[in-house]
Amino acid sequence: MVQPALYQPGGKRQYSGIDSYHEYGAQLSEASAWELFAAQNLTSANNEKMWQAQGRMLTAQSLKINALLQALREQGFDTTAIEQQEQEISRSLLSKGNWWGGVCNYARQRQLSQQIVAAADEIARLAQGQANNATTSAGATQAGIYDLIEQDQRQAAESALDRLIDIDLEYVNQMNELRLSALRVQQMVMNLGLEQIQKNAPTLEKQLNNAVKILQRRQIRIEDPGVRAQVATTLTTVSQYSDLLALYQQDSEISNHLQTLAQNNIAQFAQFSSEVSQLVDTIELRNQHGLAHLEKASARGQYSLLLLGMVSLCALILILWRVVLSLSHASTCRTNAGAANGCWTVILTPLSRKPLAYGSWIPSGG
Repeated sequence: MVQPALYQPGGKRQYSGIDSYHEYGAQLSEASAWELFAAQNLTSANNEKMWQAQGRMLTAQSLKINALLQALREQGFDTTAIEQQEQEISRSLLSKGNWWGGVCNYARQRQLSQQIVAAADEIARLAQGQANNATTSAGATQAGIYDLIEQDQRQAAESALDRLIDIDLEYVNQMNELRLSALRVQQMVMNLGLEQIQKNAPTLEKQLNNAVKILQRRQIRIEDPGVRAQVATTLTTVSQYSDLLALYQQDSEISNHLQTLAQNNIAQFAQFSSEVSQLVDTIELRNQHGLAHLEKASARGQYSLLLLGMVSLCALILILWRVVLSLSHASTCRTNAGAANGCWTVILTPLSRKPLAYGSWIPSGG
């Protein structure tokens, strides 16, 4: 599309009459379509690169639209409504930009989630090792009980049985509970999602809190000091579940706000498109009126030229008719004898519409 010149060197605007109206209308339609396209992509941007690219396109089209509106305003068009709509869209997108920074928390949210899942898996693995050791110890205690029974040492066997039940098997149960609680935390964190946070945030937080408390209680029961210290260190990562929930809740609030902005943007985009269409229709209407005026002026000019030509032709015919009449009359006087042996000569002057006759007697005999 041919771009009309909006500016001349020195800041003066250049217009080309009716053709410029058509070009301005076409450029305004195109620029507004690209601006709406960039704005819609901007509302759905989920990464910084896409946000910046669409933002640059939106800025370029906005500047072009403002230049076109200024040119049209100087030509007498009312651009107030469309300018207001363009400013409202810019403010709305700027507000989205202020909230969009929260969307970037998704990377941190995902990283923290992975760290908690890995920490819970590590605790489950360590707890499984402790449970296996306790099971081995319980098996040895159980075999010793059988030996004591065979040796008829009932009191020693009863003491060993009490130790098996109260210590070894209880420790196995505690380590299994530690492992199962760690796996439960792992599963809940892996299943965390925006929809769950929006519906059951308090319930999820309570469930995670109870599971982590079990981990903390069972951690201090670990008999191996090295394993106990390792589990304690890993628990500090798992305890960050509250930060993870806070990120999800923040993401939920941002999503709700962005959804509201998106709905508002749809209405604003529709209104902006309507205002642009109305302005383009007004431009086209003025263009049609201008063309009609030119056609009428051209027709009047043609009629005037035709009338002038006809008048000139009639004047020429009249002049030629008088000249021929004068010559014919003079010839008749020379060839025919008059009653007094003479005739009058009639002379026509070019500047007079009436023949100028004066007495000039022409003798018939010479």
